[in-house]
Amino acid sequence: MQLSPSTWFSFRGWVPVPLLVAQVALCGPNGGNWLVFGVLLGVGEAVRLWAAGVIGRQYRTRGSGVGTLATAGPYAHVRNPLYIGNGLQWVGLGAYSGLGWALAWGVSAVLLYRCIVPWEEQQVREAWPLEFERWSGEVPAWIPRVSAYGGNGGSFSLAQALRSERSTLLVWLLVVLVLAVAPRI
Repeated sequence: MQLSPSTWFSFRGWVPVPLLVAQVALCGPNGGNWLVFGVLLGVGEAVRLWAAGVIGRQYRTRGSGVGTLATAGPYAHVRNPLYIGNGLQWVGLGAYSGLGWALAWGVSAVLLYRCIVPWEEQQVREAWPLEFERWSGEVPAWIPRVSAYGGNGGSFSLAQALRSERSTLLVWLLVVLVLAVAPRI
């Protein structure tokens, strides 16, 4: 059975769970990596908050609806800032337990996003054909550009960012608590 990109998109939040469970079950703490984990988790979440504060809940759904094209904030530098933030967090989590886990998290992120991003971009391209072609022609998908794209699609709202990211923040708080307590169980 082959899962479609829209199915992967719908369940993208659950894909990391098996790796997380395995990591907690199989790995003890590595105190030297708490710092790396904390820094990557913090930077990843800062990127996510910035992106969520611009894009809002319109794209943060399990459905395929398309809102306005966000081209401001982090979207003026890179097309997939939410996923880059996720990747930083996942690799940070892997770094907590060692290089092998960091690689596992990184590979899983690449595979997941390799499936999802083309499908997402097609949805946006169909909704905003001219704007998307112009924006995607100038803004890279994964490696941020230094100078900002000249679009004005969206503005930052901290309240919107926190509302949009509340479940992500709660999940990461739970992960940190489990990792802190698991070695003692």
